[in-house]
Amino acid sequence: TMTRYQQWRAAHKSHPALHELPQLYYAAHAGDYAPNSRVGVLLPQGGRFGDASGAIRAGVLAANEANHVGVQPHIQVHSRQTLAAYHALADNNDVLIGPLEKTAVAVLASQRQLPLPTLALNRPADDDVLTSSLPAELTLFALAPEDEGNSAALYAWASGRRTAVIFSPQGAWAARLTAAFRNTFRALGGRVVREQLYGATVGSYGAAVGSVITGAQADVLFLVATTQVIDTLWPIVDTANQRRMPVIATSHVYD
Repeated sequence: TMTRYQQWRAAHKSHPALHELPQLYYAAHAGDYAPNSRVGVLLPQGGRFGDASGAIRAGVLAANEANHVGVQPHIQVHSRQTLAAYHALADNNDVLIGPLEKTAVAVLASQRQLPLPTLALNRPADDDVLTSSLPAELTLFALAPEDEGNSAALYAWASGRRTAVIFSPQGAWAARLTAAFRNTFRALGGRVVREQLYGATVGSYGAAVGSVITGAQADVLFLVATTQVIDTLWPIVDTANQRRMPVIATSHVYD
């Protein structure tokens, strides 16, 4: 469906309803549950994932309460992350959200078949699992750096960008983001024509920005940055970007 929408959008760039279609599409599907639907939520209590789990649980319940356009499903929350707990929830629900921990998601990903549609909230730690065939009932909905890098590349391509430059900090986290962007963008048919790392000191920003932007024959800049540096880094990037090359960043630039 998304591919067809992107193709239609590219062929109808002047359509008067173009900017409203995504909102209208998702609004039409909000709350689309059958009567007496039951949704199981598998989230841990306390521990390393305690804060994230609490935020997700609150979001799920708030979204359900705010659903005034369709049927509100019954929500059942379970704190254990084991395969046995998953099957216990599966016996009494129609769909399942969770688990959150990587190890628990890996267990589900290794199954040949699952008893009900499941929206896992992470990805397996072992990337080899992702290259194998996941159960048809399992969807991975994670907030890993790789997912945002992939999304940025897909957005750039869907926006008509075909050549990119990458500007990112040193470190393993940024490397994961840029690798995901690079691989996805190239797989779509795009070219990454230049990459530049910047250091941890403000004094290094200017030269690094100049290296990546000056003379670059590209139509999009993928900027990897965090909220700790973006307020200082962005004015330097914006000033150097005299060609007004579009810039795409990830959610990490926001607090």
